[in-house]
Amino acid sequence: MGELVSRELLREDREGSAKSYTLTAKGLDFLHQMKETEAYAASLGLTM
Repeated sequence: MGELVSRELLREDREGSAKSYTLTAKGLDFLHQMKETEAYAASLGLTM
């Protein structure tokens, strides 16, 4: 999780001893790009 937070794909929120994570706009864009990449690979007969 630390790497995703450091790359600003997730935001870490703390409330007392509890932690939660929120997807950032950058993280959402990354997921969209991954879906496009997977679709392209599938069109070539490849799997990821």
